[in-house]
Amino acid sequence: MATLLKYQDFNCNCVIEPRHTLLDYMKIERPTGNMEKEIMKWTNIKSQGEKDSLNTLSKQVNLNTTIIESGYKLIPARLADSIVRIKDRDERIRVMDSLCPKGFMALSKPFFNKSMDTVFIQIDNMPYSCLSMPISLYYYLNNDWIINY
Repeated sequence: MATLLKYQDFNCNCVIEPRHTLLDYMKIERPTGNMEKEIMKWTNIKSQGEKDSLNTLSKQVNLNTTIIESGYKLIPARLADSIVRIKDRDERIRVMDSLCPKGFMALSKPFFNKSMDTVFIQIDNMPYSCLSMPISLYYYLNNDWIINY
């Protein structure tokens, strides 16, 4: 995650505290989608139990220190939720701009395969939109994480 945050060209300066796993986001955003099957295929997961076990591992990942050490301002999830609940759109934008003038980014917690050399992450630099977040796939190769677009 540190490599992703360090080397990707994100325009924002704040990251909302990650609280959902990739699979959790998929259930929220794509309840009828087929992406979960694709992820199981890419990660060579054979059973629902394996998938659930890896998702439980993903839930335990805490990215807060990594986010801060990568130079981003961490926005607590509760604060982000309270901003979303501001009914007046102009006030909501004013609050968001005052906290993070360059914008927000939301990340899922990473979902690894069993050998921990492939990871899926959802990244959204426009949180709270009605569009689903893109899924990024990274491979660990030659001591470095490589994105597969």
